[in-house]
Amino acid sequence: MVGDLYFIYSGNPPTWDVLTRNLLNLVAMAAFFVFVTGLSSILRNADPAHDWLASLVFGTGLIYAAIVLVKISLEVGVVLGTPSGRLGPTTDGPLAHANVLMHGSVARLVTALLLTAARYAILRA
Repeated sequence: MVGDLYFIYSGNPPTWDVLTRNLLNLVAMAAFFVFVTGLSSILRNADPAHDWLASLVFGTGLIYAAIVLVKISLEVGVVLGTPSGRLGPTTDGPLAHANVLMHGSVARLVTALLLTAARYAILRA
């Protein structure tokens, strides 16, 4: 659903589109906080010997959420700073290169660590 808001314009998206998709991402991150907290609690209670895995799942989940919140802030900051729409929220602005890394390799690395730790903990519990 949110992905559709990213790829429907050939140029820079309008302000309302960027604000809408990032508002939806904020709601998704709130749900993700609850999910990661619950999953780590279940893993911790299932096998106390693998408490470190539950902590790893919780920590990487929070790091991932922090990365997403920073990405949201950078995108919305560009749009609010130039409401004319002449700047693209993911490719322009003072930290555009960092934003590209956060959308790509950094988020993928943290996601892989989160999923690997969760898989291992679930299989062990």
